[in-house]
Amino acid sequence: MEIRRNEDYSVAWVCALTEELIAATCALDDEYGPAEYLTGDTNTYTLGCIGGHNVVICSLPKSVNGTIAASSAVVNLLRTFPNIRFGLLVGIGGGVPSIRHDISLGDVVVSSPGNGFRGVLQHDHGKWLEDQGFKLTGSLNKPPILILSAVSTLEAGHWVKGNGIKRFIESMVTKYPRLRQQYFPDEESSGAAGDPKERAALPRPRPEPEIHYGLIASGSSLIKNRHIRDELGEKFDVLCVEMEAAGVMDNLPCLVIRGISDFADPFKNDQWKGYAAAAAAGYAKELLYTVPKEGVKRLSTAGP
Repeated sequence: MEIRRNEDYSVAWVCALTEELIAATCALDDEYGPAEYLTGDTNTYTLGCIGGHNVVICSLPKSVNGTIAASSAVVNLLRTFPNIRFGLLVGIGGGVPSIRHDISLGDVVVSSPGNGFRGVLQHDHGKWLEDQGFKLTGSLNKPPILILSAVSTLEAGHWVKGNGIKRFIESMVTKYPRLRQQYFPDEESSGAAGDPKERAALPRPRPEPEIHYGLIASGSSLIKNRHIRDELGEKFDVLCVEMEAAGVMDNLPCLVIRGISDFADPFKNDQWKGYAAAAAAGYAKELLYTVPKEGVKRLSTAGP
């Protein structure tokens, strides 16, 4: 492994689950290491490069997730790696299917500004008003314009040539056959449990994952309630719900990338967790190949 200084890293890749960390590590072109740890830093890091960018992968502690854990991890990361310019928060999320958004298992949602929000809204942060009910307040940070420009460029390329997500997943399980069962399950199954009629109505996986751009709702509590999910979709045009972004965005200018592993309802289970994590990692890898290295050098550092 090649050894590099902590000061040489400019991109942070943050993930919460073991399945997400495995997919992130598989996305590296080369792996470096180890990091030089500062006193008090309780994170562990995987170091490497993608598309010429030096990348720090930081995963949350086992079975400890949510906004508080994510915020603590990012604060430590920025102390240890002082030249981080931006972050990618990459992993799984719950889809919010609707007539407007045909979201299926294994698809990818990328945070994009809309409805007065900068890409991510904190769905459990607001105030109760007597005549309006619960009203969201505050606005989370957004990634640098350079990253949003790269997102637009990649989107245009995908319209013409298609995306490489499924190729990435196939290459991953071919290189590491032990991952196939977890990261490439039977595409004919939705993986849901419960009433067969309701299960049959769920959007099923596609032969090729699609990418959606729009708002992501983040909060400290897990959503397994379709009524809450649908209300977020109808009121704010949310495409996805997750649990870490609200703890990251104001500490680290960050793009959120979520593979859809469930639909945030009582049918939620783990069958498509690996595939969704790998789909999100495949998009993140393509994006880093699109982001110009010289442009990243001109960005301000994200740390204090």
